[in-house]
Amino acid sequence: MFIAQLDQAIRAYRAGAPPWALFERRVRTPRAAREALPLVPVAEAERELEAALDRIGAPGERVVYVHLPFCRSLCPFCGYFREIPAANDTVPSYVAAIRRQLTVLAARPWTRHRPFSAIHFGGGTPTLLPHDALAALIRDVAAALPVVQGAEITVESTISALADADLSVLVAAGVNRIALGVQTFDSERRRSLGRHSSREAVLARIAQVRAAGVANLCVDLIYGLPGQMVDTWKADLDMAGGCGATGVSAYPLVPFPSSQLGRQLAAEHRDSFVDLATEYALFAAADSIMLRTPGWMRFSPVQYGDASSGTAAYVTACGRGAEVLAQGAGAAGNVNRLAYLNTPNIEQYLRGWRDGSRWPVTAAQGTGVHDHARRLYTLGEGTRLVRIPERPEPPFVDEIIGSLVELELAKEDKGVISLTSAGCFWAGNICEIFSITLREESSPS
Repeated sequence: MFIAQLDQAIRAYRAGAPPWALFERRVRTPRAAREALPLVPVAEAERELEAALDRIGAPGERVVYVHLPFCRSLCPFCGYFREIPAANDTVPSYVAAIRRQLTVLAARPWTRHRPFSAIHFGGGTPTLLPHDALAALIRDVAAALPVVQGAEITVESTISALADADLSVLVAAGVNRIALGVQTFDSERRRSLGRHSSREAVLARIAQVRAAGVANLCVDLIYGLPGQMVDTWKADLDMAGGCGATGVSAYPLVPFPSSQLGRQLAAEHRDSFVDLATEYALFAAADSIMLRTPGWMRFSPVQYGDASSGTAAYVTACGRGAEVLAQGAGAAGNVNRLAYLNTPNIEQYLRGWRDGSRWPVTAAQGTGVHDHARRLYTLGEGTRLVRIPERPEPPFVDEIIGSLVELELAKEDKGVISLTSAGCFWAGNICEIFSITLREESSPS
């Protein structure tokens, strides 16, 4: 399959096809690319996770993710696990369950062996928690785990869920990066997404975040939204680069099956509101405008920021294959080759961690093939792959890299393979090609 996919791209390229026409469809997320090389499910997930945490494991990067899934309303584009709390005691009970999970995981040999470089509180909307409760949880997580000095501590938020009082308390708790879900500055587009803050209100909030002492502020934007035009998207990008933010995430709209927009696209038998030519134009505008911002660089195919103050340690570490200690319902982690998922059912999560007698998780085991894949994915998820002279790549990997170079999706210099701008657009497809090829090469003849 991958040979046909690459051969078709090369034929199109040699015939003069533009970059957006090299492949018939776009793979928009790393998760979709990895599904072509599935892990091996394990029956005794709790026992396997305990065993993985009891082994120190190989050296490497590690980060922490804490999932706080609560939202005031469900955004039409979002496919991540989130819900509106049904009862007044759900949120405090949930935070208590996270603390119990934290206590158990923090005591394990794997956890204690090496420090974590970043802690990310995602959702959902973490800042819907009372600010004192959120700050206390942040302090508890950072205190319970070995963390490098100056570690990046990120909290996600919407504009409306971040009050002035939150800012000072969060900064005092150690938060040094905030990721704001802006999506677009266009007031009309924002209303269509259920975001009621105007452009002016968004800009005012960004200024307040910076004034509160948050050193690193990332603005999340989405392209490919219904009715979005290239010109309005460029205006969003110009505003993001000049509003005081230190970083920008420019994501394509992903048609999550669980989201309102995903269901709409499925009913219309398509996977995007724009054609590939327009989607590429939107991506190229982001790549060009963000890289023109003085002092900014590309950290991943979707992440840009100031080279010194706009880093995204959690996101880029994941792109390099870091291990993840994940807490909270619906949070996914990976430890010692074992990928695990905390149950997304909040009631099951609360019951499981009420006394810690049974961990509510599912898990799947990786193999040496998945280790190799994780290394190759750093090209598509982190934009570069460094050759290791003592461990040369097999011929089929060199063949893929050679094809990517010919297609002008990648370039190689002194053993470092890096994606071009066009390669960043097709990064998910590149990871999928690696997945499919490794699966076929490792299958019995």
